[in-house]
Amino acid sequence: MLLIAALIAPPAAAAERWADFTGAVFHNLSIDNGLPRQATRQVIEDADGFLWVGAYGGLTRWDGYRFKVYDPAPRRPGGLPDNFIQVMHNDSGGRLWLGTTTAGLVGYDRETDSFSSYRAGRDGLSNDVINALADDGRGGLWIAGPGGLDRFDTATGKARAEPLATTDGRAIDPRLEGVLRDRRGGLWIAGAAGLYRRAADGRPFEKIALEQPTAVPGRLFEDRDGALWVGTMRDGAFLVPAGARIGRRVTEPDVDRPDLPGERVMAMVQPVPDQVWIATQTKGIVVATPEGRTIQRIRSIPDVPSSLPDNGVNGLYVDRAGLLWVATSRGIGNIDPDQAGIAVLFAGAPGRRVASESNFTAVAEMPDGRIWLGLRSRGIDIVDPATGALVRIAPDPAQPETALPDDRVLAIAPGPGGSAFVGTEKGLYRIAGDGADIRRLTVGDRPADGRVDAVLVDGDSLWFGGQPGGVWRLPLDPADGPPHHYPGDRLTDPRITVLKRGPDGAIWIGTWQGLNRLDPATGKIEAWKNDIDDPASVNRGFVADLSFDSRNRLWVATLAGGLGLMEGRDAQGRPRFRRFGTADGLPNNSPNKILEDNAGRIWISSDHGIAALNPKDFSIQVLGEADGVTVRNFWVHSGARTRAGELLFGGTSGLVLIDPPRLSRSTYQPPLVVTDVRIDDTEIPAGPFNGGEPATLVVPGRANAFAVEFASLDYAAPQRLRYRYRLVGFDAGWNTTGAARRVARYTNLWPGDYRLQIAGTNSDGQWSAHQREIPVHITAAWYQTQWALFAAGMVGLALVAGAIQLRTAQLRRRRAELEAEVAARTAELLRANAALTAARAELEQLAGEDALTGLPNRRVFEARLQRALDRLRQEGGRLAVLFLDLDNFKALNDRLGHPAGDGLLRAVADRLGARMKANESLARLGGDEFVVLVEGVIGDTEVAATAQGLIDTLADPFPLPGGGNWRIGVSIGVALAPDDGHSPDALLHAADRAVYAAKAAGRGTWRLPQA
Repeated sequence: MLLIAALIAPPAAAAERWADFTGAVFHNLSIDNGLPRQATRQVIEDADGFLWVGAYGGLTRWDGYRFKVYDPAPRRPGGLPDNFIQVMHNDSGGRLWLGTTTAGLVGYDRETDSFSSYRAGRDGLSNDVINALADDGRGGLWIAGPGGLDRFDTATGKARAEPLATTDGRAIDPRLEGVLRDRRGGLWIAGAAGLYRRAADGRPFEKIALEQPTAVPGRLFEDRDGALWVGTMRDGAFLVPAGARIGRRVTEPDVDRPDLPGERVMAMVQPVPDQVWIATQTKGIVVATPEGRTIQRIRSIPDVPSSLPDNGVNGLYVDRAGLLWVATSRGIGNIDPDQAGIAVLFAGAPGRRVASESNFTAVAEMPDGRIWLGLRSRGIDIVDPATGALVRIAPDPAQPETALPDDRVLAIAPGPGGSAFVGTEKGLYRIAGDGADIRRLTVGDRPADGRVDAVLVDGDSLWFGGQPGGVWRLPLDPADGPPHHYPGDRLTDPRITVLKRGPDGAIWIGTWQGLNRLDPATGKIEAWKNDIDDPASVNRGFVADLSFDSRNRLWVATLAGGLGLMEGRDAQGRPRFRRFGTADGLPNNSPNKILEDNAGRIWISSDHGIAALNPKDFSIQVLGEADGVTVRNFWVHSGARTRAGELLFGGTSGLVLIDPPRLSRSTYQPPLVVTDVRIDDTEIPAGPFNGGEPATLVVPGRANAFAVEFASLDYAAPQRLRYRYRLVGFDAGWNTTGAARRVARYTNLWPGDYRLQIAGTNSDGQWSAHQREIPVHITAAWYQTQWALFAAGMVGLALVAGAIQLRTAQLRRRRAELEAEVAARTAELLRANAALTAARAELEQLAGEDALTGLPNRRVFEARLQRALDRLRQEGGRLAVLFLDLDNFKALNDRLGHPAGDGLLRAVADRLGARMKANESLARLGGDEFVVLVEGVIGDTEVAATAQGLIDTLADPFPLPGGGNWRIGVSIGVALAPDDGHSPDALLHAADRAVYAAKAAGRGTWRLPQA
């Protein structure tokens, strides 16, 4: 369905408007991310903040970066005794407990990183199968299983069976599935005999009836209002309000065929006040209100990585940061249920509204508030977020005059009377507001199926452009005159990308190469291209979008050229721009769509996420997957701001909706923990360093190094976290590092006492108040004591004195011998030196020369390119690297053999060398690859002329030694400095990428990297 992944926020204006299209987006972890077992059972956060995952097959700990796996090891002392973790629980003292299926109760010891097992037997449990755990209010645990209810003393490790009897003395079937102690001290049990409650005063249990008497209760959960939620084994969920004596069914009133009444409920949580999430065994998640009325289904969507990992949901957990975790049969996932400001629409999920596809190439809001969504190949979907209505305008290529083509919708503009003008790959269309009347427009001599990239309705005129080139102006009323064409040869490029009306009534035109301004009154056109030598000129490249903000300032987005803000004009009337790119905080240098929110912030979609620019200080905030923006790539000028203030950005895998006033920034202060400690690469338990009073790290003097790995446990976006550390007593200041290098490593420290201080940020870049300080003590080895150092010094002085005397005598004897030898060897050395000089010159020539062609080789070329780049940095300017890859060369080698191929390569080198100019250098990289360096490049025209000249040079056939001719061609990739790189490696890599583009374009041509 058209699915807005609004992250299940509390009711709000945007959420209500899009309620019929709402779903959920998860950040998932599976075996592809390192999770050792995909079939997971439970998720829980321990007292330190680590996330533990219980699975069918063992236990795993997650720190946001690395999974630590605890495989079953029942025979190893301290090992995990069972492979099936049914339930996990943190007791009131912060210790982690595990309920298993064969090994009873298992406790985890953080200090030793080991496990202890408590089994059935004398003073032990009633059964080794554990189904549920709960605190008993006195420091112990309640344990429910098929053998009944046990009270476990965590201090002594002993258990006592609790009598199960009702107020009338009848015994209760001991086969229990659930246990819960409510906040009033009451005890609830659930199992084969039904649901029972015992008051805090210890009176016998009383039975609490359910609306369906045959339902077998299992999972129990108390919400924030004190109501008890009951999950059954096969009959859905029931709700027992505080003080009530009967549980009523949780219903799905708005669903034609409800699944919940026939499902097994595996877990329940309340992540936000007005929502209770119910996990089912096979049908995903159902979200209900605290009153017990379901409001949403959440299902796994095939081939959508950001949906619920699987419909088999075994566990739910809300961590201390507010993230909701799900444990499923295909890994785990998390979702921020409190983030109401970001949403994503995509197709494919079952539900009330089914969209045609997830490729949203054009977006527009009509005067009636409906949103028109242009699609990649399936026409247009019209969405009414207020009513939930959805209208499809399907393509029909067999009826090109009265139906849309099955190709991209490129632009949509509101027209008179509720109609819309639509630009497509195959013509311009006018569509009635109800989508029923569709007509392709023929304008002048323009081909009816010509591509239309830009459409603008301005007053009584329709402006549009695309390919074939130029801009057309069409009066909306035919009585106002014929259409008018502004030819492409008057513009920076005939291919039109975007049209925008300026505050002064001028029409601003973006093309594949630059910016233009057209005065409709006079027909005068001003055209501006990028000037490589003028950093304030318009950004280079394909103009993806134009936008005037509320202060009438022009913003320009160009592919590979970044974002530009027009700040005025110079004395010659040329526009002056301030540029923004990745160095200023943009996620990518190819922005696609520009929108301004109601607060004046500028929002930009790009090929790597969405950014918000504050025009007051030009600071940039980037929103990515961790914030709910799961779409990575966006279409050029695809987006719109709605009257409700929402920002819509069309992407290749969904439509991102942003409600700026409802965006929440994280204020969570994550705990910082030690995840690994090593002394000379020997691991020691990290747990002792994570307590309130961390242990001292003692490093023996014989050890050479120690390393401490750490992590801030903010799971929303662990890769965005930053860290710093310092060893007080050694480091002069903080060492700052990113998520990939979270290790403080020190070697060869002098004996003494130090303090290792570690700090980290949260997912929004705020430094957390939870820092960690670890005392470090380096002990002295015997050779580092004062007496050992003094003795070593005295012995050393004696040895030095003796060595000096002995060496003096030896030198005197050798002096006489050497003087005699010097004279004899001097003449021989002079002769050898002359020979070596000649040999070195010959070797240097051979080392820098290609043996086959005699051209400079790669080593010489890279050195020459580096010197040219050095000059470029000092003097400015531009240079070009042209990467030549011969076409049809392999066929010659295969047919006539390598000798013929070698001869052809020498002929190619001779022909290319003959056309080299003073500012050009030719080299052979190897095989059939050549490269040309051109210094002092002025502009794109010169680059194009040089590349085409090289292609023409190799166009004539080459004679073969045995007679006949052979025709080859060449594909050329062009990289420019400083545009495409600042080093030889970067430029050669960019040029090599461009070669592939030239090959893909049909060979015998040239391309830039961005092409």
